[in-house]
Amino acid sequence: MHTKLKDRSEAGRLLATCLTDYAHRQDCVVVALPRGGAVVGLEVARPLNLPCSVLWGPPHGVNGKNVLLLDDGASESLAVEEAIAALRENGARSVIFAAPVLPRERLVRLWPLANDVIYLISPEPFGAIESWYEKFPTLTDEEVREYLSHSPRSPVRALPAITPTTVRRY
Repeated sequence: MHTKLKDRSEAGRLLATCLTDYAHRQDCVVVALPRGGAVVGLEVARPLNLPCSVLWGPPHGVNGKNVLLLDDGASESLAVEEAIAALRENGARSVIFAAPVLPRERLVRLWPLANDVIYLISPEPFGAIESWYEKFPTLTDEEVREYLSHSPRSPVRALPAITPTTVRRY
């Protein structure tokens, strides 16, 4: 039985605890896939003290950087694959893909593309991504922009125990 995540914010804070090796590093940036990935990405970027941007178009500021690419669940692996390719084309040193929920078939597709793939849960059978969150509202671009511009810095609170899984490719 897998634990349900409360929402995208909690999922991002949990992922941040798996990405502490990248904290406070000048050579790292967080890039989030719109829309739900932006909420997850911001919650990862805050405690790691990293800049966060949303991949609305061609990636900027990634040349020579280690990029933490965030999504809320990699439901559309083609979008993730295209984002990884775009980041590499724009000079990213490495691409670390992270998502709170990752279907196993997506893992197989992303494995050869990213330097690291990090996720919290990969339930089988998977079903729909929203079934692994208690709250999973549909977000508009405007809501994402509003969240990013007005979201207060919140302290990381104690969260339920979930054992993260890291798949490393060397």
